[in-house]
Amino acid sequence: MRARSELGLDPPRWALRWSTPSGTRELRLGDETPDRAGVYAAEAGEGTSGLIRIASGSVLGLLGRIGSPGDLRLRGLTPDLPDDVVEFRIIRARG
Repeated sequence: MRARSELGLDPPRWALRWSTPSGTRELRLGDETPDRAGVYAAEAGEGTSGLIRIASGSVLGLLGRIGSPGDLRLRGLTPDLPDDVVEFRIIRARG
C-alpha cells in the first residue's frame, strides 16, 4: 500500500470542507490516478489506515484550472492579497 504522501493526500492538493447539522467534514483530494480516471481522495480524520477512494467529476476540472487562491479573488472587491487568505467558503444561498 502506498503512503498518503505518495498519492498527494498528505498534504492534499485540495481540501473541501463542509458543515451540516451533524458536524463538519473534510474531503482531501490528491494526485491524479495513473489512468487519469480521477484523483485520490480521503476523508480527513480517517488516519493512515482509512479508506482511499477515487474521486471524479466536473468539479475536479474546475479545481484543476485554479493555479492559486489568488485566482479566486475579485481584485476590485477586496484589497486582500492571496497569501493573506487562510480560508475560502462557498455558501449556498437559501431561498
